[in-house]
Amino acid sequence: MGGITACASGPTPMYEGPARAPQEYALIEEAESRKAAVIGIGDEFVSGDSWLVEPGNQTLWIRVEARGARFRLRYKLAGYCMLEFPAAAGFAYTVSPVITVAETAASIRVGLGVIIHDGEQNAVAGHTDCTGNQPELE
Repeated sequence: MGGITACASGPTPMYEGPARAPQEYALIEEAESRKAAVIGIGDEFVSGDSWLVEPGNQTLWIRVEARGARFRLRYKLAGYCMLEFPAAAGFAYTVSPVITVAETAASIRVGLGVIIHDGEQNAVAGHTDCTGNQPELE
């Protein structure tokens, strides 16, 4: 299929063929903060903020970003991680950032993570250390 670009008309289908009824696919969407951006599904580069996928195991590539300031220090960090989870037909999943900041008198440690919740806010997958490099996607 190659790279897929979303349009303003709604979620991007990540399957081939005609439109399907909602109970036949899973919806993956980014949280409104956009600090956890889905950049790949499977081995394909994606853009946009929501996608329709086949039910079954899904692999998401996610870029997590944190910006902030503590004391006189400003920071902007980004990392990448991969999450696998079983997507069920008829369900919606939200990808959200998990950013932690730990301070001591002499240092700041910022952690980049991500979590996926289903429509009932149950965590279905997560990663606490998104420090990897950008993946090579098609």
